[in-house]
Amino acid sequence: MSRQAVRPRPFPLRPTTIARIDVHDVRFPTSRERDGSDAMNPDPDYSAAYVVLRTDRPDGLEGHGLTFTIGRGNELCVAAVQALAPLVRGLTLEEIKADMARFWRRLTSDSQLRWVGPEKGILHLATAALVNAVWDLYAKAEGKPLWQLLADMSPEQLVSCVDFRYLTDALTPEEAIAILRRHEPTRAARAAEMRHRGYPAYTTSAGWLGYSDEKIRRLCREGLARGWSHFKIKVGRDLEDDLRRAAVVRAEIGPDRKLMLDANQVWDVGEAVRSVRELARFDPWWIEEPTSPDDVLGHAAIARAIAPIGVATGEQCSNRVVFKQLMQAGAIRFCQIDSCRLGGVNEVLAVLLLAAKFGIPVCPHAGGVGLCEYVQHLAIFDYVSVSASLEDRVVEYVDHLHEHFVDPVVIRAGRYMAPTAPGYSITMRPESLARYRYPDGPAWSSPSDPLSGGSSPPDPLSVPERGNEERRVVPPLPKGEGDRG
Repeated sequence: MSRQAVRPRPFPLRPTTIARIDVHDVRFPTSRERDGSDAMNPDPDYSAAYVVLRTDRPDGLEGHGLTFTIGRGNELCVAAVQALAPLVRGLTLEEIKADMARFWRRLTSDSQLRWVGPEKGILHLATAALVNAVWDLYAKAEGKPLWQLLADMSPEQLVSCVDFRYLTDALTPEEAIAILRRHEPTRAARAAEMRHRGYPAYTTSAGWLGYSDEKIRRLCREGLARGWSHFKIKVGRDLEDDLRRAAVVRAEIGPDRKLMLDANQVWDVGEAVRSVRELARFDPWWIEEPTSPDDVLGHAAIARAIAPIGVATGEQCSNRVVFKQLMQAGAIRFCQIDSCRLGGVNEVLAVLLLAAKFGIPVCPHAGGVGLCEYVQHLAIFDYVSVSASLEDRVVEYVDHLHEHFVDPVVIRAGRYMAPTAPGYSITMRPESLARYRYPDGPAWSSPSDPLSGGSSPPDPLSVPERGNEERRVVPPLPKGEGDRG
């Protein structure tokens, strides 16, 4: 289906009630080709806990949302969505819109469910799926793509969507309104620019650890031919291997294009510093996720030690509070929001405003299932209404699984073109939902299906060695010892 023109829906004569919530376990066997492979996650099966909000509207209006995982454990997110669903079912869209911050706190502050978060982990991933589905419903009801819905809101309306609990020592609602008012008079010009030129992006598609050097060279050349100027590769499995692969990519893309590195949390702090100093000969722009996503002081130490190479992180930051601390500590040069790790659009707004106050460019994490479809809206809105700048700002793009969405991303000359269809661009094709439903969809249940396989649990005594596609038997650990490597 091609992109639709924006057509406002007629205003309903009665409130729109969320009558039913369906949730699906959807998994794609990407591990077979090592798509998405990195030092920490060598065999991902890109997956989604996929939510559909059914309403009582005569026109069948629905809200769609998902949260991204990489295979095993997706069923836990499905269960968490089901646990949160009673807090959303029966609400009307009108009462949610009237106090968005109150609605968000309703989901994150249930007196019993909060105990198994709070505001982090599986429960927060499920929160994102539901909250994003509500915003998709809201945007569709207004006949606007999500980025435009947000950009058309007044500063006061936008700030009223944010729960400022835990943030006011760094950002107050009054400061947030001032940030938004600063660029309000010129929003229309930036919105027109996004419709015409799109938002700058970078590609990770050539840099997966499971790819051969020959495939990396070919993908780099194809990327250059398509207009890419920023390339990211995965590192952290083995330093000598990282140096060789970085040399391959730098040789292909030349000295003037940007090269970024991503360690996916695999290093200790000291190891990160030593490794990045070795890789510095290839002039990387940033090192992404160099250590534990929760180690604020560790990131700050790395940032000081490897400057002028920047530190980027955020795709696994649990919530706005961790982002706040990373910014307060001077630990990051690039803020990488994730549309599903944070608790949906409301919490993303909080982090965008924090980043604007601290002067840190936002470069969203994408890839996965639907993350590119999601974050194009967030990045474009950030430029139109919050940052008003494209300096040092670029959005990740991975060429995986877009064909499964009704309104997939459009990339031209290395840029995301602004979506035009109403909603959050996350509605998945019904045939894809049916085919990749786990565990009984045809892609998983048919032994003869070439796409079947991947997400079944491994032998508990047979785990993948870092960077090794073979399986090895691991002897029991001596008592009191753990993994030191």
